[in-house]
Amino acid sequence: MNSTLPTSTFTSWPLKNQTVFLRADLNVPLINGTIASDFRLQALLPTLNILVTKGSKIILATHIGRPQAKDLALSTRILIPWFQEHGYSVTFASTLEQANILIKQVPSGTLVLLENLRFWPEEQSPSFEFASVLKHLADYYINDAFGVAHRTDTSVTVLAELYAPDHKSIGLLMQKELEALSYLKEQPSQPFLFLVGGGKIKDKLPLMQALLPKIATVALCPALVFTFLKALGKPVGRSLVDDTLIDQARQILQQAHKNNVSVLFPEDYLVTRQQKLEPPYEVISAENFDSTMTGISIGPKTVELYKQAITKAHTIFLTGACCITEQPISCTFFNDLLQAIAQASAYSVIGGGDSVSAVYKQGLEHTINFCSTGGGATLTYLSSQQLPALKSMLE
Repeated sequence: MNSTLPTSTFTSWPLKNQTVFLRADLNVPLINGTIASDFRLQALLPTLNILVTKGSKIILATHIGRPQAKDLALSTRILIPWFQEHGYSVTFASTLEQANILIKQVPSGTLVLLENLRFWPEEQSPSFEFASVLKHLADYYINDAFGVAHRTDTSVTVLAELYAPDHKSIGLLMQKELEALSYLKEQPSQPFLFLVGGGKIKDKLPLMQALLPKIATVALCPALVFTFLKALGKPVGRSLVDDTLIDQARQILQQAHKNNVSVLFPEDYLVTRQQKLEPPYEVISAENFDSTMTGISIGPKTVELYKQAITKAHTIFLTGACCITEQPISCTFFNDLLQAIAQASAYSVIGGGDSVSAVYKQGLEHTINFCSTGGGATLTYLSSQQLPALKSMLE
């Protein structure tokens, strides 16, 4: 791994009865008040288990959602039963004052789960005062929240800077993320296939530009593909297009041509004529797109086309689910694509919350080499932009 990146050192710390502030990314998807996927919770356990085994007292801090004010539907209290069911001793602190009292009282190996950090407005407006209060809670600091490493939230930047180098460390998940993604950046085995779809096109175009010198093939998927199709003057019906990025999409295609990167477009699409993007869905060939249709996903011919590229690849990176996850029937062909990646011999990395959730729903997590917990953080890091959290760990 790049020597300028922080490494995980906490495993050598003398932590018996010491307090540790563990910043995690437990921003789990919620459906009707229940945890829809525990992927992020499971990913934290290697770090958490070492801290418990060492007999430390753990202040566990995270955010859930994007609350503009205190919203009990997004309280981290919802995580308590999960930790209890998995055998952890855990208590809840709704205020920082309460956390300060509890962490002194609880026995070693206990978690004190903080209320949603974003209930404090100072969390997202970097605050030295707020960071100082958080630091008062713990002797040591660990950042295992790769999913927010691209943010400047107080708990991932200012707080880290208040700890001495020998009292702060990244966690095992963060290190695993950096190692897996550094491989894609620095030494991918060729041919390297990049499959990209979903929304957030503005975030993904810089990633495409950064990866073009490293990849052999890029396979475009909905919804991102429709901006590229419009740049080429192709019909896209009512599909999602970012008109402000058409020139940039055209430039990327030109750059790909100069770099001898093969650009694959879908041969068919799953579409709907419904305004709310609901069923019924139908499969149409790419040339039969009419003005009443909205593209939802790829079709079976495209799955076969992209499978050929998957079979030839030695490295595969997929980001962005090309379906509507709330409509499982729309994800059939996307799931076929994931199955093909799981069966391939290539080194494979999947990024993005919806894509990773789809991997876990199909039980493919053990046949994909790495599932990244980061969405924006993954894109930022692979685009060779600085991650504020990493910078703070080195200062």
